[in-house]
Amino acid sequence: LRLFFREKIRRLPSVCVRKDGRMVGFYGIEALGWLNHQFVFQEHRNKGLGTLMEIAHAAGMKVCKLVELRNLSTLDSSKRSKYWTLAKENDKEVVINYLDLFK
Repeated sequence: LRLFFREKIRRLPSVCVRKDGRMVGFYGIEALGWLNHQFVFQEHRNKGLGTLMEIAHAAGMKVCKLVELRNLSTLDSSKRSKYWTLAKENDKEVVINYLDLFK
């Protein structure tokens, strides 16, 4: 698993935010270009760092973000953000459900 994440960071776009040389937030993307694994440490949340990372990543490219359905705070902030558009079909929210299987 460690090798998997190291190679993702090495080969795919990613963002890391540091304060005083220490990492306070990060994210990477999936091979299809979907933003995922976004994380901001608890003591640095609600300061706009997640939005700043998304803006940095989006420079010059279109971005798709997947959010777990149980991550209600991120779903809510994404819906309120001027930077994100919710996918809809027949005026209903589109939910993409996927399962990763590892052997």
